[in-house]
Amino acid sequence: VRTLESLGLSIHAIGSFDIPELREITVAQTQKYLFFHSAGDFQKAVIAKEIQEGDTIFFNAGSLIAGKRRLSSSIVSSCCIAGEGDSFGNTSGSLQSSLRYQEQIMDDDALNDNDDDDDYYGGLIFYMFAYPNDHINNNNNTKKKTLQDYQQRYKLQIGLYVQEVAIGPDELDGLVQFINKYRSIYNIGLAWGGLDECHFQDIQGTGYGTQRYVGTNWDITS
Repeated sequence: VRTLESLGLSIHAIGSFDIPELREITVAQTQKYLFFHSAGDFQKAVIAKEIQEGDTIFFNAGSLIAGKRRLSSSIVSSCCIAGEGDSFGNTSGSLQSSLRYQEQIMDDDALNDNDDDDDYYGGLIFYMFAYPNDHINNNNNTKKKTLQDYQQRYKLQIGLYVQEVAIGPDELDGLVQFINKYRSIYNIGLAWGGLDECHFQDIQGTGYGTQRYVGTNWDITS
């Protein structure tokens, strides 16, 4: 960092997936961003006591998405049916036990933000832990640990990113709607690098991409 600054570059922040390494870097007035493949990886770091008060974290926004709503208004997408893949090419194996993860999906009748619009959030279905606590509690759901619990406990700044080559325009639009609505949690917003429009229009997916194979799922028992 000091070498880059000596060359005239202004370094405002540095980020890494390696938390211990990042903690060891001491450069005045330079922010540190902790990166994770998934929300579940961040949760693991909390449990391992690697997160400190005031940290800034980023993880892949695709790890918040359970699937996509069918036109029949059924909220359980094929990604949550054992032995089938979803519209993004994910298999039930990549989401571990389908029954366990159905517990984390918002109940469509009670918790859908707009029951009359199947295209709300681009038809995306988000896991329960991604929502604010008051939204969950108001709908009589059993209280589980949520992102907001950890955010408030550690006074975190939370940002999201995606793999731009693995997200479609409808899914990106749905993510932006969700993040903007609950910006009290996702207070840094979504990091988006952009792609050539011709390529972007042909892409489908949640932006999780290959990180789904290394990212940890959220543990609803913690």
